[in-house]
Amino acid sequence: MLASSFAAFFWICDTGFRRSIETTVNAASQSNLQTIERLILSAGPGDKPGVARELRDLAGLWANGAVFEVADEDGRWLFRSEPFLAESPELRGALDAEVEFLTTNLSANQYRVAVARPQLGGAAFEIHAAVPTEPFDQALDRFRLIE
Repeated sequence: MLASSFAAFFWICDTGFRRSIETTVNAASQSNLQTIERLILSAGPGDKPGVARELRDLAGLWANGAVFEVADEDGRWLFRSEPFLAESPELRGALDAEVEFLTTNLSANQYRVAVARPQLGGAAFEIHAAVPTEPFDQALDRFRLIE
């Protein structure tokens, strides 16, 4: 009886921790996506060279491993971070929700990607904002060792 109670307790803790991590990673990738949307609006969505320049500048500022790619309404990439260039994952498809979350591997690392197709200033864009999951996976592994 005691053993089954402990097993149930640890299963509940593990499930809660995994859900908490997923929520945190999704929030981080969505926050990055919103930053990119604001940058596009401030740069002037109709000025594609200006938007591309601003996106390159932004990529140089992010130090947390976050990467992103942005395409215009014709599917031409305005900016792609190096991991997206190396892997070129297929993230396009039907988007029923405002933001869709996917998990993919880029450069041998797992990323959680927020995908959106917003209309910004009269122009359509497709944005993929990715956050590495490795630090969170390591935290989960350490938690499981404690259990």
